[in-house]
Amino acid sequence: ENTLMAIATPGHTKGHTSYYIQATETLIAGDAIVINADSTLDIANPQFTLNIAAVFNSVRKLAMLPIQQLICYHGGIFSGNIAAAFEALIQKYTHEIFK
Repeated sequence: ENTLMAIATPGHTKGHTSYYIQATETLIAGDAIVINADSTLDIANPQFTLNIAAVFNSVRKLAMLPIQQLICYHGGIFSGNIAAAFEALIQKYTHEIFK
């Protein structure tokens, strides 16, 4: 079944939503996650983010999904080990938010 799930991913903006296609394990992250020039994942520019802690919680929620393809509005399609990239992103912000 090709179900499209809307997932609330607040933080960057109040009502931000990401989308997940179960059949293909595709996550359309929108602005919840960006792909940097060095092919690492990050959150949208913190100076334009309403709530960093909410973004962090949204990223952790998305990381729990089985993802084979990741599409970001900023950066395009992610190539590489998605689970490891999410883990690196979570570790980065665990240290920054919970110093």
